[in-house]
Amino acid sequence: MSEIEEKHLVALGKQAVKALNAKRFIAQFAATRQEAVQAILALIKDTDTVGMGGSATTDELNLRHELEK
Repeated sequence: MSEIEEKHLVALGKQAVKALNAKRFIAQFAATRQEAVQAILALIKDTDTVGMGGSATTDELNLRHELEK
C-alpha cells in the first residue's frame, strides 16, 4: 500500500470514529492489528466472559489465542 493510500485510510478511520462517538458509540482507531488487539484486551477484565461467535475480524486478529493466554 502506498503512503498516500495509507494516509487516506487513516483519515477515513479517524473520521468514522468521530462520527460514531458523536452518536454516543464508544469507538477507537487503531492503525495496526497489534494496536487493535491491545485496545481490545485493555477493555477486557480477567473475570469477564467473552463470546466470539463466528467473527472474521476476531479470527484475523487471532484474538481467541490472545484471550486464552
